Amino acid sequence: MKMTVEVYGDEIVSRKLIRFSDRANNMSPVWDEVTEQLKADFERNFAQEGPGWSPLKPSTVRSRIAQGYPPGPILTRSGKYRTAMTVELETHKSPNELVVMAPEVPGRFHQWGTRKMVSRPMRLKEQEKRDIVKTLQRGLIEGYA
Repeated sequence: MKMTVEVYGDEIVSRKLIRFSDRANNMSPVWDEVTEQLKADFERNFAQEGPGWSPLKPSTVRSRIAQGYPPGPILTRSGKYRTAMTVELETHKSPNELVVMAPEVPGRFHQWGTRKMVSRPMRLKEQEKRDIVKTLQRGLIEGYA
């Protein structure tokens, strides 16, 4: 007895797997969307003053007022840092990597704190993290389709 097995569609599956692999190696098409999501998430940090940001010290509030700035909100004395993180967010993009950059001096100090300044880091909520993962997954799937 002789049996012959023919497989149909293997070329289609092969092409789709190659496109999926290509997209996994080049996520550039979704970096702008991820960047916009991060800007919105960071804006929420500023609007909600955290989560977990320590309140301003009374001496800081007095200093702000003396310098002609409003007493709050936190991290929004002149608005430059807020604008840098929510409007002009600096990114470095490559096909397989997105690097988000905080303004060098204030970003580092606020994210980690110093001996004299408490940290007030930008943080993503779990749902915000899931939304970014969904964007990445959609990008991979679109590369497969």
